[in-house]
Amino acid sequence: MAHNELHSEQGAPPRRTPGGARPTRSSKSTTFLWLEFEKPDLLKAEAFAQSFGFATVLRTNDALHLRGSDAGAPCVLIRRGQREKFLGPAFVAAEQSDLVRLADATGNQRSPRCLSRWAG
Repeated sequence: MAHNELHSEQGAPPRRTPGGARPTRSSKSTTFLWLEFEKPDLLKAEAFAQSFGFATVLRTNDALHLRGSDAGAPCVLIRRGQREKFLGPAFVAAEQSDLVRLADATGNQRSPRCLSRWAG
């Protein structure tokens, strides 16, 4: 077979960060929602995504929402921007404290739209 001896009998090594320390969990439970991007040319982005099997859920002058082959919520959101940029993944956390911990652990700012779910 082409990939004999690629897998260790001991299984995968423990996950390590680049500095060698074991990573710590930043939240108890999160649900992945979508990936967010900025791109200057939404028509070009849509054509590229469709060539890889994505379907357009929503198209406006300033936004493009794409989903995979299964019907359902979009998994990629693209906003019009000055340059191509990966903005990051979007998650739902079990509690606001999990979201704050996740944002702090990854060095990201906490967006008010992210926290609004738990506001008053």
